[in-house]
Amino acid sequence: MEERDVFSWNVMVGGYAKAGFFDEALSLYYKMMWAGVRPDVYTFPCVLRTCGGVPDLDRGKEVHVHVIRFGFESNVDVNNALITMYAKCGDVYNARLVFDGMSKRDRISWNAMISGYFENEEYLEGLNLFFMMLTHSISPDLMTMTSLISASELFGDENLGRELHGYVIKTEFSVDVSVNNSLIQMYSSLGKLVEAEKVFSKMGLRDVVSWTAMISGYEKNGLPSKAVEVYKEMELKGVMPDEITLASVLSACASLGELDIGIKLHDFANRTGHIAYTIVRNTLIEMYSKCRFIDKALEVFKRIAEKNVISWTAIIFGLHTNNRSLEALIFFRQMNFGLEPNSVTLVAALSACGKVGALMGGKEIHAYAMRNGIEFEGFLPNSILDMYAKCGRVEYMWAQFEIHKKKDVATWNVILTSYARQGQDLEW
Repeated sequence: MEERDVFSWNVMVGGYAKAGFFDEALSLYYKMMWAGVRPDVYTFPCVLRTCGGVPDLDRGKEVHVHVIRFGFESNVDVNNALITMYAKCGDVYNARLVFDGMSKRDRISWNAMISGYFENEEYLEGLNLFFMMLTHSISPDLMTMTSLISASELFGDENLGRELHGYVIKTEFSVDVSVNNSLIQMYSSLGKLVEAEKVFSKMGLRDVVSWTAMISGYEKNGLPSKAVEVYKEMELKGVMPDEITLASVLSACASLGELDIGIKLHDFANRTGHIAYTIVRNTLIEMYSKCRFIDKALEVFKRIAEKNVISWTAIIFGLHTNNRSLEALIFFRQMNFGLEPNSVTLVAALSACGKVGALMGGKEIHAYAMRNGIEFEGFLPNSILDMYAKCGRVEYMWAQFEIHKKKDVATWNVILTSYARQGQDLEW
């Protein structure tokens, strides 16, 4: 083709963009400009989608200048693409400027801006815009609806969740599987399992995510028996579990000490290839450890090609709880050569230090927590107290107690147990 018109260029740019070849798409756009071909209203959405896909904010701003230069700044489709591009590039401020400057907005405009806020974790702004959108009698799209429900989960706002559920019931979203899955997840996270069960029971069609959301909800809310029961029902329905399902059921088996079911799930994961997922291997380590099959847990751990912090934490805890605390500390040292431990890992290592009286190791871990600003995170404060108490250094324990920011029942139990262990009365 000797002379390409704008249509030909658009087809090429759009084709590369849809295939994920963003650099090539941008390169073609600039070649088109150098060839003196004037872009049209269809060119810019393709190019802006490309800038958002990279993401390349500087190029996106340059293309925005081209939009203005060629007189397309009032086109709704082009402005929608600009909003999406800025949001994908993390610049919600300029996305909102484009949105606010539009003389005409359509449903895509509102949903693009709301989704942009959610993608950039500005949930409150997204929620405010959603309620403003409703006053204009414009409905959310599927992505916005699921994002809104997820936002209520993140906020821990039950009233907002119920309000969104009420809206869903009155719309076509009431029969959408992904929206109902989000509702189950939201109610489960808020501990409202009765409401989650109602949503689940009314679903005409359920997919693996629906079943997994319910199983995970039971497991995380301290009802592992129900989680296993629902999994068995899922099996009878012929629904194939995914890696998240297996991880949730294995965690439930770990809580129940259900070794037989855990072994069957391990065999299933081997047959189906789900064993390749690190999340499955990590929960297998937890399950075998809690069922007192620590050697099997070690076998699973050693076969993980890319171990993450959770993998190491699981095996350190497993070794410690199976009376192999010295080995747990050896593994903790090995981990330090490649990964940064988190507060949960440190709790596991401190427990092992306390068990074997490894005061120097415990002090090193305490110092590490202080250097990294996590000394008062989660269970760490009480674990530090407990380690010093078990190592017989009551003066260190008491000094740490004095600066403890949030003393709870567990804190006082450590103090009282320490004094009882030494046959002393607690003096005030």
